[in-house]
Amino acid sequence: MAIYPKFVADTIEKIGRATTVTQIIDASPRLRLISFASPALQNFRWEPCQVTAFRVAKGEFRHYTPSRLDPDNGTGEIQFLFHSTTGDAPGEHLVRNLRLGDEITWCGLEAPRSFRWAPHPRILVLGDATTLGLWRSFLEHPSVIDGRTQVFGAVEVPDGDQHGAKTITPGLEVITARDVPGAALDTWLEQYLTDHGGQLSLDTTHAYLAGHGRSLQRLRSALQCGGMGRRHIHTHAYWTDKTPIMAR
Repeated sequence: MAIYPKFVADTIEKIGRATTVTQIIDASPRLRLISFASPALQNFRWEPCQVTAFRVAKGEFRHYTPSRLDPDNGTGEIQFLFHSTTGDAPGEHLVRNLRLGDEITWCGLEAPRSFRWAPHPRILVLGDATTLGLWRSFLEHPSVIDGRTQVFGAVEVPDGDQHGAKTITPGLEVITARDVPGAALDTWLEQYLTDHGGQLSLDTTHAYLAGHGRSLQRLRSALQCGGMGRRHIHTHAYWTDKTPIMAR
């Protein structure tokens, strides 16, 4: 979430990339994939982990992670998660009400400096349902498709969204979330380390963790205990206990 004075928000939106909604697919009641098209999405370098933002109110923006972008054809996709049942949060209200042919501006498109994709030989990824689109972009990267990079890991999703999540991230293990955010991932990682003698295999060189902030701290600690260096663990908190879950 980002909030700016109106004149600043106007400028950000003005220099953004105007796009048109071309397709809407609901994988489950909470998971919606929206496709966009625009000449403004052409002719630039795109990599996983890059983030854009939608203006959702006078001075407010919500950040979203594209799951796929084709600069050659000027098309992109974003996988959204609906957390509330009412849809009254500004970002969720906007996304729920997008229709085919609607125009919306992508404001910015870059990765956080501390959370950027690199084609490491073997990458562990862990996250919650807000990260499905991010992991999809990993799994569809050319270095993964041609076998130079292996991506494995798990994603925890609410009960009822498992099938939809599996269609989005077929290369990952989909596990059911518990009442405590990240608890299912804690158990998965603990079991994985136990199965491998308490240590990560030497060929697992990097880990990407995203989603609930406090959960990422626990997972990072477990990975360090398993032998992974701190600099090889990349984290991006999408939400915390003090901020609501956003449709990502």
